[in-house]
Amino acid sequence: MADYGDEAHRYEYPPDIGFFRDVDPTIVVQETRGPAMPSMSAPAIIIEPEEADRWVWPFEIDRGPDLQSLIRRIDDTGGTWVTAYEHQHASERKSSEQPDSFRIFGREEFRFVCLVLVRRSDRNELVQSINDARHLDIHSWDPPEFTDGPYLLEAPWRGTWKAETWVNDDWRGRTVPVAFPISEYMWESHLDLSLADGHRESLPSPWLMRRLGLSRRRGAHGQYEDSSGVTRMLHGPSGHDGSVTLLDHDWLAAYLTEDSLECVWMYLNERNSFLGDRHGAWRRTEGIAWIEDGQIRSHTWRDDQSRKRDED
Repeated sequence: MADYGDEAHRYEYPPDIGFFRDVDPTIVVQETRGPAMPSMSAPAIIIEPEEADRWVWPFEIDRGPDLQSLIRRIDDTGGTWVTAYEHQHASERKSSEQPDSFRIFGREEFRFVCLVLVRRSDRNELVQSINDARHLDIHSWDPPEFTDGPYLLEAPWRGTWKAETWVNDDWRGRTVPVAFPISEYMWESHLDLSLADGHRESLPSPWLMRRLGLSRRRGAHGQYEDSSGVTRMLHGPSGHDGSVTLLDHDWLAAYLTEDSLECVWMYLNERNSFLGDRHGAWRRTEGIAWIEDGQIRSHTWRDDQSRKRDED
């Protein structure tokens, strides 16, 4: 309730009068999915079923060179797409050799690729700071998440979706402001019993939707188009267990040139072996990539760890 003397607050959406939004009526569950993008999928992470020496398995492959091939995809027509976000995961279920172990997996591998935009004048500082620190908390670079708040189809025209462009929080390792071109929408299942697993999907960040006139393609999950009806964002599965969000390369490049912005990608890959309930051996590979003089540049580094065999 407003206090005496307060100015009147303009009503814009239901929460202004204390209404709790427990069902999102704009979620359309039965709709066509976007293309599976098999031709644009990066190589899937696969853990071969045959028994491997878990002490050496994490170190048999160097995933650093993969980074340059992960930030762009080519479709069936030869069109180029930019990876805005990707996550893949694969694991090996343990045999019955260790029935008392609470872990059900013997080996696992996963990776993340995350894109941020920076002002052209800030790119070198960001690249240098990440390369100097050589420690990426990848979750600090995840796309912004909107959970149980705005309705999906209110983006970006209603104030329930925050449309700020720049994020400046150096405590997360970002020494300059960055902009996330992709956001994640989530509606939890406990709010709507008709959604047994809730609902989650990626979409262009509200600020980008407003700036470039993007909208969700009606009846097509994971596709956003511009005002002329051309698809500019795709979201779909990646590998056995993962997802990928892609942006049209030429369209994005034109926008970046116009606004003097640059792309920078963060990268993480982990290969882990478990013995009993603890790590046996693992390799963590991190990296950063950017475009310079039309060429992909990157720095990667890794950390290898292994328990001694005689501990078991």
